[in-house]
Amino acid sequence: MPEPAPNPLSGFAEAVGRCLDAGDPAAIASAVREALAARIAGARVTLPPSASRAFPDRYARRLIHRDPEGRFSIVAMAWGPGQFAPVHDHDGSWCVEGVLSGATFSEPYRVLDSRDGSWRFEPQARELTRIGDTGAIFPPFEHHVYGNASADAPALTLHVYGPELLKCACYTREADGTWSRRERTLCYDPW
Repeated sequence: MPEPAPNPLSGFAEAVGRCLDAGDPAAIASAVREALAARIAGARVTLPPSASRAFPDRYARRLIHRDPEGRFSIVAMAWGPGQFAPVHDHDGSWCVEGVLSGATFSEPYRVLDSRDGSWRFEPQARELTRIGDTGAIFPPFEHHVYGNASADAPALTLHVYGPELLKCACYTREADGTWSRRERTLCYDPW
């Protein structure tokens, strides 16, 4: 498994650790979102140039920091033009993301029903995010599509997951309008 980049966000991991005292996942995500927004607005996010490198056929995930106690991780994600993650969940993890370059979108999906291996979702309003914008999701409101809003320019985002996001479920729409679920193991890409 690739190792994190050497200290590209000095002090930010410590700030995230302090946010964990906020209590429930919604309060933690709100505190982390505030800390990330301040960091981006103050232009205090410096990543190696390789952080922006996506792959032709998929986005890239690069580990920046893994909390030694397993409470959270910080991940840079590079998105090529038009790349996105299909409807997925976060396996119960909360997430805060911030846009460092380009433009992204997030489209939440509300769970209407799940039984016998079939899921029914209702898509919610798509939100466009630009440089400096931040967002947060937390269980049970974690199902969404996320990706690059541009068809001709890359995007770079920073994500904080609590706890570390190592797997998720992805959903595929079936002909009858229901969605099938499959587990996906997540990995990190090299710097």
